[in-house]
Amino acid sequence: MPFVEAPLVARTKGFGVSRVFKAAQRQLTFEDAQVQCGGLMDKDSFFALLGEHGHKWIVDEDYSALYDPHFGRCCVPPSLLVRALLLQNYRGCSDRELVERIRFDLRYKVALGVKVDYPGFDPSLLSIFRARLILHRKDSLAFEKTVDAARQAGLVGDVQPIDSMPIFGAAALQDTYTLIRTGIEKLLVSIKKQRDEWKGSRGFKYPFTAKKYEKGKGKADIDWNDKAQRQLHLNELVEDASSLIEAVEASKMIHSKRVQGPLELLRKILSQDIEQSPEGDAHITRGGKDRIISTNDPESRHGHKTSCDLIKGYKGNFTVSEHEIVTSVAVTPANAADTAPVESMMEDLKSRGCLPKKLPADCAYGGADFRALMEAKGVEVVAKVPKPPNSERFPKADFLINLGARTVTCPAGETTYTFRETKDAQGRETKTFRFTGCPSCALRDKCIPNSERTRSIQLHYNESYLQKAKQKAAEPGFRDEMKGRLVVERVQGRLQSYGLSASRYFGLRKTLLQAVFTATANNIWKLIIPTNLRGSP
Repeated sequence: MPFVEAPLVARTKGFGVSRVFKAAQRQLTFEDAQVQCGGLMDKDSFFALLGEHGHKWIVDEDYSALYDPHFGRCCVPPSLLVRALLLQNYRGCSDRELVERIRFDLRYKVALGVKVDYPGFDPSLLSIFRARLILHRKDSLAFEKTVDAARQAGLVGDVQPIDSMPIFGAAALQDTYTLIRTGIEKLLVSIKKQRDEWKGSRGFKYPFTAKKYEKGKGKADIDWNDKAQRQLHLNELVEDASSLIEAVEASKMIHSKRVQGPLELLRKILSQDIEQSPEGDAHITRGGKDRIISTNDPESRHGHKTSCDLIKGYKGNFTVSEHEIVTSVAVTPANAADTAPVESMMEDLKSRGCLPKKLPADCAYGGADFRALMEAKGVEVVAKVPKPPNSERFPKADFLINLGARTVTCPAGETTYTFRETKDAQGRETKTFRFTGCPSCALRDKCIPNSERTRSIQLHYNESYLQKAKQKAAEPGFRDEMKGRLVVERVQGRLQSYGLSASRYFGLRKTLLQAVFTATANNIWKLIIPTNLRGSP
C-alpha cells in the first residue's frame, strides 16, 4: 500500500540529524505504482506479495521508539525503510544500488507502496536506520511477527530441523605484518581522538613519530622477497607495537574506554602471531583456533564446516519448521561449535511458544552432552552419533557397552566387568573399563600399539544418551525421521541465493541483522505462497 504523510506522532534523535516520526497511511491513489503497474507483476512474486501483505507484519508504530518525542526533521516512514531493507537482503544489493532501483524500478515501488514518481532517499539513511534498529533492539521485530503469524496459521509444528551454514566475512584477510601495522594505526587514531577530547595528553608520550603510521600508507616499501628485509621490518613493527602499548599503560590514557578496545586488539595480535627468539628477533608463529584474521572485523574467525571446507568469517544457525518457516536465527564466529548457540535459540523459541519437541540435525549435533542439555529442556535430538576419526585401531564404537550390566565387550568377544572410577577432561566422574586378555588376543595389532599391554575404554559422563541414540538409529523409522532434516538445507540454499552466503558488513551484530532480514524475506514468501511450491520467488 502507498505511504501518505500522516500527522506528527513522535520525533527521533541519535545518528546524524534528529528526525520527527512520520507514520504512513494506507490509502491508494491513482498515482501509486501498485494501481498503475500492479497488474503487470506476477501475483506470487516477492515484490507483489510484500506490497500487498507487508502491512500485516511491518507497522510504523512498532518503530516509534527509535525516534525522539520532542524535536527533529520529518523522517522517512520506518515501515518503508524496513521494507527497503527486506528488498536489499532479498536481492543482495548495496545501499546505493538499492536506492537507484527504488527510483527507477517499478517493482520496487510496488513493493514499497509508493507513487510512480517517488524519488527515493539518500543511501546513508539506510546505514543510520540499521544502527538505530540494533541500538533499540528492533532489528528482529518483523521476523518475530512472521514467526508468530506462522505459528497461529499452524505452519510451525513440534519438529524443527536445525543446521548451520557458512557466511563469509566482508573483511579481507590480513597477514601478520598487516595485522600489526593496522592495529597500531587503529590505536593511534583512538589516542588522537582522546587527546583532542581531553585537550591534552594526560601523561602520554608518543614512542615514535605519529606520522610513521598514518592511515592509508600501506605496506612498507621493502623487497618482500628478501628474507633479511622482512625480518628487519617485522622486528621494527613488533618493537613499535610493544613500545606503544607500554606508553599507553604508563599514562592515564589506559583509563579511556575509547583506547581500551584498540589496545586490547593490538595485544591479542602480538600474543597470537609473535614469539621472541633468544637472540631477540621476532618470529611469526602459527595462530591458534581463536586467531584474529582482520583488524577491520576482529570478531570474524577461521573455521570449518567440514574437514575440507574452510570458512573465513561467520556461521549462520537456523531452525526451520516443516513448512520452511525460519523460526530462529543465530550467528557465531566461524570457529564456534555448531551447538554453541542452540541453547539460547531454544530459550528464544520457548519465549515465543514455538519450542520444538524434536530437533532433526546432522551428526555435529549428536554429542552426548548436547543431547543431555536438550533433553533437559524437553527437546529430543534426532541425529546420528558422531563417527570417530579414521584409525587403524578399533574405536570405542566397535565395543559393545551394556550400562545395565556394567559390562563392556570387545570386538574379539571378551567381556570385562573390571572398571575403576575416573574423571574425564572436565573433571566429571565416570568409569574406565580394562581388558585383561589383550596379550594373547589375535586382534591385538588392530586394537592397541605394542607399547601398551591392555586396552581400556572410558565411558562418557552422559554415555546413556549415546547408547540410547545408537538404539534409535537402528530402528526402522529412523531414516524417515532423518529425511525431515532436508527442509533446513533447502531453506539455507534459498537464503544463500538471496545473498546470505557472504556478509555485507563488518562485525557479528550487523551480520546477524543481515541474516534476520534475509530469513524474514523467506518467511513472508512462505506465509502466503502455498507450501507445496518450492524454490525462490
